[in-house]
Amino acid sequence: MLSRFLIEKRLTGDWQEKFLIPSQGRVMPRMILLLGLGKVREYSYLRLRELSPYILEILKKLNTSNICLSLPYEEGCNVDCGKLIEVLIEGIADCLDLDQYSFDQEWVKGLRLFFAEGEERFSEILLGVQTAQSILEDKLKIRIFAPSQGA
Repeated sequence: MLSRFLIEKRLTGDWQEKFLIPSQGRVMPRMILLLGLGKVREYSYLRLRELSPYILEILKKLNTSNICLSLPYEEGCNVDCGKLIEVLIEGIADCLDLDQYSFDQEWVKGLRLFFAEGEERFSEILLGVQTAQSILEDKLKIRIFAPSQGA
């Protein structure tokens, strides 16, 4: 299905393009959301931070508070995986703190971020989350759960 959309050029990756795909039972979530990040040369920490309110609005509209992210951080992107995580969390915290966004407090408390970068990136992701946690202090409560061994 996804390849059909790529072939038909209906999926371009343009900035904030969104594409919701039913997983058809192939993976645990019922739906997979692809978000366009724009041109590779424009991809940066600031660009990802700008995406934070958009991500939150989509999650709220989908009535879900669980999101598993996989962010581009390969060599050609000139970004660090841990720093991406830090910037994303800080951007989310900024959105939750602003009056222009109306997020239900119970929904915010239930917000869960998961990262699908694999075991080899775990220490980088953890460092990014811990850095955001120390910067945000009491602004946003962050609990860190490590994947269980053998899971």
